[in-house]
Amino acid sequence: MASEAGLPADGGPATDLSPDARRERIGWLRGITNAVAIVAVAFVGVVLAPNALVGMSGSLSFDTRALLATVVGLVVVAVMAFALRRLQAHGWI
Repeated sequence: MASEAGLPADGGPATDLSPDARRERIGWLRGITNAVAIVAVAFVGVVLAPNALVGMSGSLSFDTRALLATVVGLVVVAVMAFALRRLQAHGWI
């Protein structure tokens, strides 16, 4: 079963270095870079953008501003989940 996935039967490290196998693996640098970029975009979208919207909408009531910030934050999370899934499906992350 392990040999079907490109892994040795004894469970050791993978030795398949074909172009397809190398494309499926990512290195530490790329993994860390992807993680930092994802966290930065999420922080901007979930924290800074709603905060800026709430700050600019001073004429609205507190409840309306809270609802606006919540909706924007949830929309950003949903869009990021969809975008990350699409990027993962294409092998870009």
